[in-house]
Amino acid sequence: MADPRLPARVRRLFRLDAERGRDAQADADDELSSFLEARSDDLVARGMTRDDARAEALRRLGNAPGEVLRDRLRRSAARRERRLGIREQFEAVLQDIRIGVRRLLREPVIGAVAVLTLAMGVGTNTAIFTVVDNVLLRPLPVPRPNELVAIGKLTAVDGHTTGGPRPDLFSVPLYRDVRDRARTVSALAASGTAGRLDVRLTTAGEFEHPNGRFVSDNYFDVLGVRAQRGRIFGRPEGGAAGSSPVAVISDAYWRNRLNGTGDVIGRDITVDGVKLTVVGVTQPGFTGDIVERPTDIWVPIEMRPALEPHAPPMMDRGTCWLLLVGRLGPGATLAQARAEFTSLVRTALVSNASSPDEAARYVHAPVDVVSGAQGISWVRRSFRPALMTLQVGVGVLLLIVCLNLANLVLARAVARGPEMSLRMALGAGRGRLVRQLATESALVGALGATLGLAAAWWGSRALVSAATADSAAAAARISWPVMVFTIAIAVGATMCFGLVPAFQASRGDVASPMRSLGRTVGRSRGNRVPIGRLLVPLQVAMSLVLLTGAALLSRGLRRVETQRMGLDRDHLLVADVDPARLGITGQAFLTLGDQLIARIGSLPGARSVTYSENGLFSGRDGDAFVAVPGFTGRTSADSLINYDLVGPGHLRRIGATLLRGRDLDERDGPAQPSVIVINETAARFYFGGTDAVGKVVYFDPKVPSTVVGVIADVRDHSLGGPPARRAYTPYAQQITDAPHPSMSLEVRTRGDPALRVSAVRAAIASVDPELPIVAVEPLSVRVRESIRQDRLLVSLSFGFGIAALLLAAVGLYGVMSYAVTRRTGEIGLRSALGASRGDLLRLVLGDGLRMVALGIVVGVPATWLAARALQSQLHDVPATDPVSVVVAVGVLVACATVAVWVPAWRASRVAPAVALASER
Repeated sequence: MADPRLPARVRRLFRLDAERGRDAQADADDELSSFLEARSDDLVARGMTRDDARAEALRRLGNAPGEVLRDRLRRSAARRERRLGIREQFEAVLQDIRIGVRRLLREPVIGAVAVLTLAMGVGTNTAIFTVVDNVLLRPLPVPRPNELVAIGKLTAVDGHTTGGPRPDLFSVPLYRDVRDRARTVSALAASGTAGRLDVRLTTAGEFEHPNGRFVSDNYFDVLGVRAQRGRIFGRPEGGAAGSSPVAVISDAYWRNRLNGTGDVIGRDITVDGVKLTVVGVTQPGFTGDIVERPTDIWVPIEMRPALEPHAPPMMDRGTCWLLLVGRLGPGATLAQARAEFTSLVRTALVSNASSPDEAARYVHAPVDVVSGAQGISWVRRSFRPALMTLQVGVGVLLLIVCLNLANLVLARAVARGPEMSLRMALGAGRGRLVRQLATESALVGALGATLGLAAAWWGSRALVSAATADSAAAAARISWPVMVFTIAIAVGATMCFGLVPAFQASRGDVASPMRSLGRTVGRSRGNRVPIGRLLVPLQVAMSLVLLTGAALLSRGLRRVETQRMGLDRDHLLVADVDPARLGITGQAFLTLGDQLIARIGSLPGARSVTYSENGLFSGRDGDAFVAVPGFTGRTSADSLINYDLVGPGHLRRIGATLLRGRDLDERDGPAQPSVIVINETAARFYFGGTDAVGKVVYFDPKVPSTVVGVIADVRDHSLGGPPARRAYTPYAQQITDAPHPSMSLEVRTRGDPALRVSAVRAAIASVDPELPIVAVEPLSVRVRESIRQDRLLVSLSFGFGIAALLLAAVGLYGVMSYAVTRRTGEIGLRSALGASRGDLLRLVLGDGLRMVALGIVVGVPATWLAARALQSQLHDVPATDPVSVVVAVGVLVACATVAVWVPAWRASRVAPAVALASER
């Protein structure tokens, strides 16, 4: 027991056993007694009696009772003790950090491998979670986003249809009907696509094409967005068409394109030939309600007729292009809003229907009413499965990283057994050793997290850009939730690969295995890093899961890429033009089409030319409800068919296969009976085994359309999923019903279509120099873009699989190298007793491959479960696809064999005398 009369600092210096609280009290008592005794002795020497001297000494201390003084001193001593304790802890942490840094510098290769390995795990997880947060989780940067309600098809960011009212995409009259009757929301706003904006900031400036949106006058009020400069839209913008030539711009557009000038309010900009005055700049951080595409300019809905004078009439109930967002009123719930808006929309559609048949279709029409907290997104629906798959994949990869680092740290910790034993012999407790080892792991974790966060900042932007092909969409922001996530996984990884080995290495008998290492052949098996031998099979199992998943996804993508499309995709060039921008409609539109066909068809290398409304893989498509005599659908969706308006000879000229009947051609003019061609899927669905040619389909209840041909299914909009039911109608017969017709030219060439891009552009310009050309590119490029997300998923999955494979190999190599080192004496003894090098190779190889086999046995069932979860993204490749499993197992076994063979070969080369001498 420590002498209580020794000063506390001395006791702490030699780490003598004493309780801090009892030390503080003893120090206070000793200090008071020493002071009174010394003062009394001094006063006695001056001639006072002992009692008077003690009384005088107490008086000089404030004349307080001895217990009060003792209590004061005790409190003071306790405070001093706490301060010293905190200082000691701080100094101890600094000391641990210094020791950890010195050790990392002393072992730079091991330290670099550990930091980079953790950075890979943390960086990939953070990058994927950043995209998940931006696309799937993050609410709009507006006040109380959970109060927002969105009505309409939220994936129809650029939705615009004509012909008839819809329950999922709203016309202006339908919006006003619903707005005036809604009671569950305090206000209801609308927004719609602005198409391609041609903007000039100065009179002589070049055109630029920022992202725009038409919005109602209460749009910003409903979202709760305020202006940092000027004002937002209000009642003045709710007037007659064309009466509000104003615009609100985003903070980012103001700073990036207008240089953040102070005189922006009142400045004029020219949008689609119309002069608009900037009246406000939104608050920083707000870029609209479209998640993946920041909005630069907002224009009142009332200005659409002025900006798009040739567009369909805005007040027509068949012109559907708006999505709605409202804010729940006090006490209202999303369920109540869903019930109310479903009733209001159906009632408005039925009451304004043009016929009883049309009204009957709207009685049970589905109305989409969901939470608007996360805004509008077309990427969210298509990208969600891939993101979830990637998040799980990188989570498994991070776990493999932790297992690998646990092996590394454990091997280092056991190798430091003599050091740990010496520290414990000198008085260091187990907690002190654990803290030191944990601090070293924390340093690796901090460095790895820092590098991982830097990699995630770049990787998340590259990932979103690669997934969406939109540079604006690449603005994936690393927010506070992402930062917290990064810190959490870094701490979790540190705990995983740091603390468990630290406790293992700091056990009281850590020196025992070192003393008994390799003494006998019989005991050698029990002394081989049991935790490491358990972690390696887990790494192998998880690596097998990632490798098999990558193989399955790759085979699914290959199946999609190589399937028959039903057209000549290798020789088709697609050119999108916009005649409606110039007001070209009706017969003038058809004349323009004939001129373009003739001019482009005369180009060298052009085999045939045609055009259509929606084009090939353009992102546009049309659908309509049809009535088929003799057919009764189970649901309203059975009467829905996709359609396209096409030019003469369209199907033959794109390389489609005609199965029965004829193609649409020049005889199918405006004055001729309505005719259509349908695909094989539609013919089989509506007419069963009978011949569809000559049968009648009703798009309009009063106008029968005769089926004149059936073609083999053509994949002209998507490679995934089963072929859609599709009909093709002559553009000439529908042109009077298309007030805003669009045109996509399909040019079939000889040789590589990419070589004809410039010539086609020039030919279009020669017909009409003012005709806007939106895009000219080979169909193969569009096809690849349509499966961009699948290719990205496969690429990343392969990256994760290869990383997991390398990590498993490194882990296996490390464990086997350490095991061989520990068994040097055994190997030498076996060699001395006559074992050949081949025998030693088989011994060590068998030992390592048994761990691999155990990992494969565990991994195969896990692989099957993971493949079942991926089934929707495998494109009909079975989850139990034997080729994928065999390839993954083969690659894993080959890599593992190499990782085990190297230390086995090295062990077989050790001379017996050297091996036995190492055990002395």
